[in-house]
Amino acid sequence: MTNDPEASIDVILQTAADVDLETRRICLITHIKFRNTSAQPVSLSHILLTLSPSQFAVVSGKIVAPQHALVFGLHKKGNQQTGWKFDRDDWFSNGRKNGEYRIEPVQPLLLPPRIWSDIRDIHIECDIDHLITPLHIHAYVCAGGKQFPAANPSSISFRAAVHP
Repeated sequence: MTNDPEASIDVILQTAADVDLETRRICLITHIKFRNTSAQPVSLSHILLTLSPSQFAVVSGKIVAPQHALVFGLHKKGNQQTGWKFDRDDWFSNGRKNGEYRIEPVQPLLLPPRIWSDIRDIHIECDIDHLITPLHIHAYVCAGGKQFPAANPSSISFRAAVHP
């Protein structure tokens, strides 16, 4: 990734929560939207999704493991595969251990100026009973040799009502 001193990217998280009291699970459906605000196209390196605490969260959605990237789960545009993949084979255990999920485009992605792009339907699930402290979600778009944080990181907490 070459350093582009002029690169500038807007990043926004959109998150909705689905709380299932019967199964005692919370599912966050997250979209990461990003836009190149510089005058020239910028090459996207990867997106970094961070969770804290991470040991009880499960990440899934329209992102595939790297070994499956060219086999299934992706869209096809002409003769090219498009979509998103995790950057390492042990993405699940690594993400649970350090809270970082590095997501890459399957094919190189050049971000044109002023056009919004996104990665949609990232599911973050957590057992309510393990959510003792708030779950913090942040995203960074890494492009042009820089890391651009989301303007609005998200947090969710859940406390059960205590009856006397």
